[in-house]
Amino acid sequence: MDAKSRISIGFTLIYALFLVLFALCIGSIVGIQYIKGDVWHDIGKTIKSAMTPRTVEPLRGSIYCYNMEGQKEVVAASMKVYKIYFNGVQLRAIEKDLRARNKKFSCPDSVARLASLLSSYFGDASASQYSNIINRAYNTKKRVLLISRNIDYLERKDIMKFPLLNSAGGKYNDCMISEEVNRRIHPYGNLALRTIGDVFTDRSQKTDGRFGIELQFDSLLRGIEGTSNPLKISRRRTVFDEYKRAVNGADITLTLNIDMQDIVQSCLMEQAQKLGIERGCAVLMEVATGEIKAISNLYYSPKGYFEAGNMAISDLNPPGSTFKTLTMLVALEDGTITPDTIVDAFNKQYPKVADHDSHPEWSAITASDMFVYSSNVGISNVIGNRYGNNPMQFVRAIQKTKVDEPFDIGLPGATGFKIGYMRYWNIKDTISKIDLPTMSFGYQVAVPPIYMLRFYNAIANNGKMINPFIVKEINNNGKITTFSTKTVNSSIASSRTIGQLKTMLRKVVEQKGGTGYAYRSSKVSFAGKTGTAVFMVNGISTDQVSFCGYFPADKPKYSCIVVMQRQGIWGSQSCEVFRNIAEKIVSLNTTIDVGGLQDTVKYLPTVKNGRREALRYTLRKLNISSDFADSSEWLIVHRDSLRIRSTELPLVQNLVPNVVGMGAKDAVCLMERSGLRVHISGRGTVRQQSLAAGSRVLKGQTVRLVLN
Repeated sequence: MDAKSRISIGFTLIYALFLVLFALCIGSIVGIQYIKGDVWHDIGKTIKSAMTPRTVEPLRGSIYCYNMEGQKEVVAASMKVYKIYFNGVQLRAIEKDLRARNKKFSCPDSVARLASLLSSYFGDASASQYSNIINRAYNTKKRVLLISRNIDYLERKDIMKFPLLNSAGGKYNDCMISEEVNRRIHPYGNLALRTIGDVFTDRSQKTDGRFGIELQFDSLLRGIEGTSNPLKISRRRTVFDEYKRAVNGADITLTLNIDMQDIVQSCLMEQAQKLGIERGCAVLMEVATGEIKAISNLYYSPKGYFEAGNMAISDLNPPGSTFKTLTMLVALEDGTITPDTIVDAFNKQYPKVADHDSHPEWSAITASDMFVYSSNVGISNVIGNRYGNNPMQFVRAIQKTKVDEPFDIGLPGATGFKIGYMRYWNIKDTISKIDLPTMSFGYQVAVPPIYMLRFYNAIANNGKMINPFIVKEINNNGKITTFSTKTVNSSIASSRTIGQLKTMLRKVVEQKGGTGYAYRSSKVSFAGKTGTAVFMVNGISTDQVSFCGYFPADKPKYSCIVVMQRQGIWGSQSCEVFRNIAEKIVSLNTTIDVGGLQDTVKYLPTVKNGRREALRYTLRKLNISSDFADSSEWLIVHRDSLRIRSTELPLVQNLVPNVVGMGAKDAVCLMERSGLRVHISGRGTVRQQSLAAGSRVLKGQTVRLVLN
């Protein structure tokens, strides 16, 4: 063969090899694009996702309140939880690898085993349902949501030990994709929830905070997002280096007291359920400091009462006769009357003015009795005669006290003290002679409950008016800002006038015929004024009743206001709530001087089952003898006529505990500690639980507790 032929054959072979290689390339391209397109597309997305800078979410700040020992308690906090997905592409890789090493390996059997373990562990779906989820991920070569709810770190750690989720010594743990998210938790459930607030679960909102403190201080609580960059370590491993560190949100401590909040909310709830009110609120304030210790806003819905709205700080309604105390202050201060001045509280000088309960003998009674009996006719006659020719003189005397001066309580939705008809709120000199009589007993004004409380607190505080506030401290990553008492007016009236008002406010409760007399207490002395107002809501007439005052009457420690709305109720019914709050607060705080009154109860108090240390502390403070089972954290309490005894509450891991006879706080704590979700209805002591004590705990299951 000559050289020319050899060269020709060589070129032919090279050409043929080129054609083969070209065909192989084309085949590979077609295979990648069409046959295995979905697989490579998913891999590409995974790589792209892995190499994209990640946003580092900061931890939202916590919100704290105090307990009776002065210790901080967490009432809202963020917890890292995880969304769990199953990676179908990775399952195919696992199957191929394990079959190569073990011919007996069966992917369907492994899926069935995994599904059974997940069903048993979470109890939220059957094994077949979990199998369907995993198989759907396998067949579609996509990732699908594996577990319906978010799980915590310990749960995530547990399931990583399950087959397929951590096969081949961790080589293929990408079969489980966990996405870290923050969940807002409230250890005390709905207690003061409207005040504490909540957050949106959808972060597409303009703010994370939905209402309450969470909304008011959202910019501080949410923190600042960080960013992390991907660093390729090897073909299989990518790590993320944080180049812009996330700044966690600030922690906020409120003035609220958990135990007092529970009392106020429970007492209001009990009366709401008994009377069927539409809305109600109650606020408890420390006299000397202005710290809000408890605040509750209850609204009725077909599902029951719940914390909603901001009635205590935003409602602009006429206060009714609680306003008479301010009217009396003006009249006493300028010398129009004295407590002993004889007034006509029966014969009307103004036709439209009427009394709820008038008597002929009221034609000549003292100004003090006029106030104690709450006579609209009497107070309108006094004020009309004195200020009829110059109504604005009366208004300016009110304004001189600074009772209408705006203040920021630290909650969203707050309004202010308004004088005159709504259309005149922004116009000066609008009060006429016609308006004056009804203004004297709480009409022609619109006052949020918190403003009336501030005024009564000033009387309890010997004339010194201070602003209520609810935020005690902000800790912004070590930078601490504290808030303290702010004085509005060092003296709203002379000491003589303040002393006269204190005497009359006490008579409202302690003098026969006083509007609060029916609900006087043998356990604690208190003073205050009832109020009733009638107005239209959506074209329907409704009654608003209230009681505002302080306790103990001699040495006031706390001021309080209770407001309820429903057609056909009366002011003394709000006094009943006030009394119940005062009695329970005093029993909770044994350092309060109750005003010389003696408790006539000769029997041992009712004691709830619960935490041993809390029971021991309470009974020790009350100087009550008791026998405790010292070996157990949780106790069942037994009471006879002479002694309080206890036995150990048996607790077995993975079994539902018995919380009947416990208070809400202890019951929720014990149930959640067992891995259960808790839904509560009612207030007081647990009388029924939906899951039988001793039954097996299924994680994520909800237990319903009925309280009374």
